[in-house]
Amino acid sequence: MTLNFLHNSNSKLAIIFIGIFSIIFLYIIRWNGYSGDNYQNIIKSDGIGYYNYIPSIINGDIGKQIENSSFLQKTTNDSVVNKYFIGTALVISPFVMPVYLFHSRENKTLDLYSEYYQKAISLAALFYALIGLLAFIKLLTLYKIDPKVKIFSLFALFFGTNLGYYTLIEPSMSHVYSFSFISIFLYKIKETNFSSKLNIIVLAALLAIIVLIRPINILILFAIPFLTSNILIKLKKYNLKSYITFFIVFSSIISIQSFIWSAQTGNLFIWPYANEGFYFSNPKVFDFLFSFRKGLFIYTPIALLSIAIFIIIHFKNTKTLLLAGVFIAIIIYALSSWWNWYYGDSFGSRVMIEFLVFFLLLFAISLNKMKLRWRQLTMIIASILILTNIFQSYQYYYQIISPYDMNYEKYRYTFCKYGNENKLILGGNNDIIQYHKSKPITILKDSVKNTDNLSSKQSFEYIIDANKLINYKSSFLIFSCKINKLENDLSKVYWRISHKTNTTDEILLTQFKINEIPLLPNQSRINNYTYRLPKPHTITGDYKLSIVNISNNEFLISEFKIELLGITN
Repeated sequence: MTLNFLHNSNSKLAIIFIGIFSIIFLYIIRWNGYSGDNYQNIIKSDGIGYYNYIPSIINGDIGKQIENSSFLQKTTNDSVVNKYFIGTALVISPFVMPVYLFHSRENKTLDLYSEYYQKAISLAALFYALIGLLAFIKLLTLYKIDPKVKIFSLFALFFGTNLGYYTLIEPSMSHVYSFSFISIFLYKIKETNFSSKLNIIVLAALLAIIVLIRPINILILFAIPFLTSNILIKLKKYNLKSYITFFIVFSSIISIQSFIWSAQTGNLFIWPYANEGFYFSNPKVFDFLFSFRKGLFIYTPIALLSIAIFIIIHFKNTKTLLLAGVFIAIIIYALSSWWNWYYGDSFGSRVMIEFLVFFLLLFAISLNKMKLRWRQLTMIIASILILTNIFQSYQYYYQIISPYDMNYEKYRYTFCKYGNENKLILGGNNDIIQYHKSKPITILKDSVKNTDNLSSKQSFEYIIDANKLINYKSSFLIFSCKINKLENDLSKVYWRISHKTNTTDEILLTQFKINEIPLLPNQSRINNYTYRLPKPHTITGDYKLSIVNISNNEFLISEFKIELLGITN
C-alpha cells in the first residue's frame, strides 16, 4: 500500500514538473519572447476558426462573413458556415468566458482577441494536456506498468512528440483537446464497469465531445478491442435501457452542432467541408509516414520506435499484434486519404497528436516486458529521439525548417542548424493541388528559352491573362527553372506573384526566395514551384510572375518552364 502511494506520488510529481516547466516556458517564451508581446499570435491559423464561435456568439454575428476568413464557407443558399466543429470552442470557453465577464463590467469596446483572451487559450491547452497526461498515467497503472517506465513514457509523450509543441506554442489548434479527451476515454474504457449507468453516461459524453472537437476522432472506437478484448461479451450485458441512455446522452451533446448549423444556415445538417474530401482510392500512406515534408516517423520518430519494439516483444502473440495493428492501420489509412495529406502548415503530422496516447501505451507495455539491459538500451535510444524532437521543435518555432514544404534536400541542409543566421533560410513554394473530382485541365504550357544574367529588380516578367481562369473553381501555377549562382549571395532574390485589379493597383499575392536552399558559388540547381492562384473576380485583372532582386546580385536563370492547371469540380 505504501509503495503504491509512493509510486503514484512520483507520477503526479512528474506531471507537476511538466506543469511548472510549461508555465515558465509560456511566460518567458510564448507570452513575452524577444519582443515582449509574443502572445499576440496565440490564436492563429486554423485556431482562428475554432475560436471564432466564441466572439461570433457573443457579438451575435454567427454565420456572417468575415474578411479573409478561409474557415467560413458559403453554402448553396448563400449562408455562411464555419467549417470547423464547435467542440474546441466549447472546451476552451470556461477559460475565455471569465475574461469576457470581467472585461464586460468595464463598459468599453471589447477586443476578444486581446492579450488576456490569447493567454486564456494557453492556459486552457495546458490544463487539458495535464489532464490527458494524468489519464495516461492512470491507464498505465491499470496495465501494471513499472513506475519508472510510467514516468519515462510520460515524458516521452509530452517532450518526445509534437504534443508539447501544440500545447505550448499553438494552443488554439484542436489537437491537444482531442488528445486530452481521448486519453480520458481510453482510460475509462479500460477501467469501466460496463453495467454501471453512470459509466455509460460518462462514456457517451466523452465520445460526443471527442467527435465534436474533430469528427474523424470517432476512429478511436477501433482501439477498444485492444484495451478490452472481451468487449463483445461486455456489450451483451447491456440491456435496451442502457443503449437508449447512451444514445440520448451522445445525441444530446452532438446536437449542439446541429443547432449551430441551423443558426448559421437554417439547416440542421450540412457537410461544412464542401470543397474538400478524401481520396480513399489513393491514400498517401508512405508520404504520411516517411515523407520529409510532414512524415509521422520523421518528425515524431518515437512513434516508429513504439511500433517496432511492440512488434518485437509481441511477435508470437498474433491476437495482440492484430488488435493493435488494425487500429493503427485504420487511422493511418483514413488520415492519409485526406486530399491534403500533410494538413498544411504544421510541425510534423499534427493530426496524429490525438492518437499518440495509443502509441506511447504500446511503448510502455513493451518496455515493461523487456529484460533490464534491453530496457535500458531502448530508453537510451528513446532519449535520443526525445532530444531530436525537442531540437526539431526549436527549428520549427524559429522558422529554420519550413512549415509546409520541406523535402529531403531541405531537411538535409537544415539538419542540426540553429541560430538567427539560419532563420527563414529556405525558399521555394510548393502548394498541393486542391481537392478535385475530375482530372485537372491544362490551361497553359509554355517555356522561355533565352533567359540569363538577370540582375535588375524587375528583370523578368510573365503575364497570365485572368480571362483564362475565370471559369475554373481554382487554378494552380506550376513552374520551374535552373538557377546558377555566381559569386554573390542570392538570399534577397525572390519570385513575386501579383494580381492587377480593375484599376492600376497591383496586389501582392506572395513572395518567396527563388532558391529552395542556398547555393554555393557557381553551383546550379533546378527549382520547382507550385502556387494556388486566387480566383479572379473579373476578366480584366492579369496575374504577373516576376523576379525581385533586392541586392542586385547577378545569377543565371535558364530552362524556365510554366504550366497552368485548372480545376472544375
